[in-house]
Amino acid sequence: MEFDKENSQEEYLHIAKGLDSKEYEVGYVVIHKPWYSPESCWVYYILRDEYGGGGLNGGAVDLGLKKIEVDKNTIEPYRQTAAVKIEQSRGHEVLIVKNISNQDDENNIIFRIGVNDNIPFDLWNK
Repeated sequence: MEFDKENSQEEYLHIAKGLDSKEYEVGYVVIHKPWYSPESCWVYYILRDEYGGGGLNGGAVDLGLKKIEVDKNTIEPYRQTAAVKIEQSRGHEVLIVKNISNQDDENNIIFRIGVNDNIPFDLWNK
């Protein structure tokens, strides 16, 4: 993963854990607010693009947006630190590199984050 020192949010994207899957979902936050209902009745969703196989021609087909109910307490902006969190939840070690085209060069590696390591947030706060 190429280092983004600003840790900037991808435009309008957020992550949250799905209520059913308990896995991170990436997409757009939508809140269903029933008419004249208290906030405790609101339902939070992530809308994400779904893609499927293109059949005999190959490629991918845009299947539209899928609505996934999420835990509102896990919603956060989709930044590089969130991407690291997602990769860790999938069991992947993360390499933060200076230049993505040289990711195998040891001199290019800024930081290595293991599956069970704490995310070094101070790396982005310099």
